[in-house]
Formats: sequence, C-alpha cells, structure tokens
Amino acid sequence: MLDCHEQNTHSQQGSRVLRVAVCGEVRSGKSALLNALFSTNLLNDNMGQVQRPTIYAEWGEETMVEYYDAMGNSVDVKAAKSRAQSCIAESAKAMFVCPAISRFEFVEVPLSNAEDLSEEHKALVQSSDIFIWVTIASQAWRLTEKSIFDALSASRPKDCILVVSRADKLRRRDDLLKIRDRMERETRRSFQRILFMSNSRQNVEAKGPKNDAWTDSGADALAMELNEIADRIALIRSENEAAVLPNTIPRDSFELTKHMPTEATPVQIGSDGIIFGSCDTANGASCISILGDDAECRRLGEVSRILAASWLQNWSIEEKSETLNVEMVLKTATHSIHIQLRSDGQILFMCAILSGLNHGMAYKRFSELCSSVV
Repeated sequence: MLDCHEQNTHSQQGSRVLRVAVCGEVRSGKSALLNALFSTNLLNDNMGQVQRPTIYAEWGEETMVEYYDAMGNSVDVKAAKSRAQSCIAESAKAMFVCPAISRFEFVEVPLSNAEDLSEEHKALVQSSDIFIWVTIASQAWRLTEKSIFDALSASRPKDCILVVSRADKLRRRDDLLKIRDRMERETRRSFQRILFMSNSRQNVEAKGPKNDAWTDSGADALAMELNEIADRIALIRSENEAAVLPNTIPRDSFELTKHMPTEATPVQIGSDGIIFGSCDTANGASCISILGDDAECRRLGEVSRILAASWLQNWSIEEKSETLNVEMVLKTATHSIHIQLRSDGQILFMCAILSGLNHGMAYKRFSELCSSVV
C-alpha cells in the first residue's frame, strides 16, 4: 500500500515531472478522481454545465486552486462554483500537498463529444506522458465515449489507464464483476489497466485512521499504477539519453557554443513574466520581440535558434510536410521554456517564470500565442 503522506523517493530534484491527461465525458467523475488523489475536495463539480475549465494541478507547498477567464484574469472561486458563473472560468491552476504523487502534473481536459474536439484538446493530450480515461460506473464505456477515445487515437500516449468512477454506487458485487468483464473484453487493446474507484465526495472526506479514505477510494491503487508507469518511462528515457547525449547537447548546460559552430554566447534567462518572440533558423539577427524585454528576447531567441539547428542536425525529417511543426519544451525548477520550429523555417519561442504559471498553463499560453502568429 502506498502512503499518500510519505515522500515519493522518485520526485527528488532531477526527476522529470510527468504530465497525466485526465479525460472523460461530462460528469464522468474526472474532478472526483483528482479530489480522491489529492485527499481533499479541492475541485468543484461540473454542476451539469457542458463547458468546464481546463484544470492544471501540480504538487506544491499548500493546497489551493485559482480560476481564470479567457483573458487570464482571476475569477473569484465562489463565483466559479456557482451555477450562474461557472462558465466564466476558462482554466484553473491547482496545487496539492500529496508527496506520493509529486512527480506528476495532472491536466483535466474538458470534453463533451467527438465533434467538439478542438486542436487544443488534442495538443493537451499529445503533450501528456500518461492518459487516464474516466467512465462512470452506472453507464460505463458507452459508444459516445468510445467515439471520443477513438478520435484521440493519434494524440494519445502509449500508457493508458481506464478508471471506473463511483463504483460504490453499484448495488451488487455481481454488477461490478459484469462491468469489469465487459470492459476487459471491449478495451483490452486500448488500456493497460482497469481500476475501480469509490471516489464520491463523501468517501474523500471520510474520517478515520490515517489512510482509510485514500485506500478505500482506490486512490492508492491508482497512485501505485502511475508510479510504476513513471518508473518504466524513466528507465527507458535514461537508456535513450545515455545513447544519444554524448553526440548532442549536454544535459546540464546552456554552453552550446562548444558543440556547434555559432557566434552565440551562453544565455542566462532572468526576465520576469513571459518572454515571447520569433526568429529565423538561418539568420540570428532576425529576432523579433513580441512580449517582454527586447534584449532578453534576443538572447532567448539565439538559444532557440541553436537548439532548433541541433535538432535538425541530429534528427532530420525525411518526409517534409508544409504543415509540420516541431515543438520542444525545457522544464526547470523555475522556468518553462517552449520552442516551436515551423515548416517555413520560422522559430517561435517563449520563456515563462513559474511563479506566475505552472508548466501546464505555460504550455497552454504558448499554444495560444503561437496560434495568433501568422
């Protein structure tokens, strides 16, 4: 049994934070699942609303949640929880104090049906390392769910978990066994694991010995499964890095001038807020500052140009496409750095300081800025 109060030994400095996309139909129990994992009813219910904010959650020093409108302005939490005002919130940033899952960033992706899937939804799923589909026990794995799941086939990561929420609402154990058998037959090619959770708000708030609520809800079983997948991903990536890195970019340094022919100098990124700009792969002097300090933007642009050139040098694209964009993300303890190499040779880049955004919200912000650049 995994103890939610014990520090996850894999989440120490140097271990890469993994993104977990939590998806499912409206009112399937996505937020209830996250509340169970966080051991607190931090996120409000959808209350029947079709529109719901995209939620980003990561480990922090305190439990909190903040809601934002489409312009990035803060929305009062009480207003966001009311039926009349719930659609104002476009996104939410949450922090949880649960060291056992501190190596993960969770993104709750708001979905309704396959026809309404946006490129942003697909991009969020594609950016994830682990995929969780949530289905409610009373109507588990309907055709409408399968249609959304299939529509995300090109975006889903390899590791997928199917979670049946509110399993405690099933009256008889025979009903649970029948549902499990049916879903194992129908989904065995899509999901590595099926888990049942009793994650109602009452169970999450249950009082008792230290870990009763976390264990009884099924949150500990899900956390153990996530950590097992993360261990496997970490092992594979460490082996790949050991094979690739000696001939490419040093992991712990921006001093790229030693490894590539360029006149650039090592860059220290220190501006507040967000830096966003563009440059050309062939011309370092072409940097255009769009947001943030001009000098810092030029310095970040030169690093982005070097990284893009290194990528092209080591991993060339055999079949070029007019619509192909390559994206890179550099995550540090304090910054989230994003680079997009477009098919026309243009490079878009952004640096966000994490005191204002988490990695997930920074990715969303970068996607929004990139879509606004023609």
